[in-house]
Order: sequence, then C-alpha cells, then structure tokens
Amino acid sequence: NVFTTLGRLGDGGGRVPEWQSTHPDPGNRVQRAEQRVAELPAGALANLKVNRDPYLQLLNGMVFGENPRQGYFRGTRFLHPDLHFELTFPTGWKTANMPDAVVAGSPDNGAQIQLVPGQGTPAQALQGFLGQQGIVVGQSGQTTMNGLAAVIASFTAQTEQGAVAGIAASVAHQHTTYLLLGIMASQVASQRGAEVEASIRSFKPLNDPALINVQPARVELVTLPSAMTGAQFLQRYPSTVPDAQVLIINGIQAASTLPRGALMKRVLGGIGS
Repeated sequence: NVFTTLGRLGDGGGRVPEWQSTHPDPGNRVQRAEQRVAELPAGALANLKVNRDPYLQLLNGMVFGENPRQGYFRGTRFLHPDLHFELTFPTGWKTANMPDAVVAGSPDNGAQIQLVPGQGTPAQALQGFLGQQGIVVGQSGQTTMNGLAAVIASFTAQTEQGAVAGIAASVAHQHTTYLLLGIMASQVASQRGAEVEASIRSFKPLNDPALINVQPARVELVTLPSAMTGAQFLQRYPSTVPDAQVLIINGIQAASTLPRGALMKRVLGGIGS
C-alpha cells in the first residue's frame, strides 16, 4: 500500500518529486513486495499488529505541507512571519526556502542570491565572508537598507567553475544578523548586477499583520458517523487542499466504501484558506 501511494504521488506528470529522485522506482515494487510476502512461512504474520487508529491519533493537528511560520513565498517576495523580515527576488528567478538558507537562481543559471545567517555583528559577518581565500574585495562601506544599518561590498573571486563577481551585504534585525550574497558569473555580471543589488537592498522589516499572522494547514481527524464512499466523504468533510491529495493521504479512491466508525484525515487551514 505504501508503494501504491507513492506511485499515486508521482502521477500527473510535471516535476519529479524529491522523494522520487532519491528513491527511484524500479517499476516492480508492489509486485516484489507481494512476492516476498507470499514466500513467508504460514503464520509468520499472525502476531503482527497494525494499531491504525492509535497511530492516526498522533497525527491529529499535525502541520500539513510547508509551514509558513518558517518562511513562505508570495510571488517574488519571501516573507518570514516569525523573524519579521521580507526580501524580494527578481522576477522569473527560481526560489527555494531551505533550513539553512533562502536561495534564488536566475533563469540562465548565471547568477544566484543567498540569504544565510550571519555570525556576530554585520561588520563581522561580512568580513567573515570576504576574508575567505581567493576573494578580492572591491568597494565597501556602510549603507542603509530600508531604515536598517548595514554594510555592503563588491567582490570578485576565482572558482572551479570560473571567475565570478558579486555583492555581499550584512544587516542586523531584531537581534539577528543576516548575510546576503549575490554571486554572478563574470560574463553576466554587467547584465545581472543591478537586479541582484536591488534584491539584496530590498531586505526590510515585515510589519503587515495579515502577512505575519499566517498559520499552517493542519490534519484533522474525522470519525465517520455512517458508511459512505470516498466521494461522499470529500463532499461532507471538505478540505482546504485538493480532493486528490485528501484521497491519497487516506489511501482511498473516490469509489472506495468507508465503514461507519472509520477514522479519516482531512486538512483545514493554511495560507489562502
């Protein structure tokens, strides 16, 4: 059933899910699992327990999907409600919010912007980056970014991939220091430099309560009062995520028959709900 569910997650084309890139499907997982079970001696599974309902109770209230409290994107803007800052990336760039950095890459893969934690004061954080071997510092000095005192510098460096140029800035906001890096291949620096610097300088405090008070979607358990189909469950207990996702997380189809008293999952809340 797990392999079948993973296969359903991969249906529909588009980008390959992250789990699929690290766990490629050999194409016969379900058949191999069934074969291995069939080869077990009689009674080998007799004493195993499922405990489905006690397990599901542990999921009640669990965050579903990405937690916007850890930062989220709205168009080109990256917003962090807990840390109260925002940053705007260039239009058309690919973005990602990772545990240790927020990154964006240009469509031609020639430039990248990074937001990472800084150590010490802004001056110390900037010097920690610029002091690395192979970095040649250009112009540098103090500046202001949307009312926040900051330090900024241009630099060049030679890497294994070739020569790069860049802009590095550091700023402190609410007792946290941030390092913002714009790194460009030398051949695109003149083309990308202005938008990279504009993005770095867009760092500012986040003050809009509507953007700060966002909450994640959460799993809610439902005990069915009567037997119904999967389609009837979706209609009677709507979720804030697509119906196809609700069917998958419950391991059912729209035509599945669900018994009275069955414990089912739905999803409520989230951005835009």
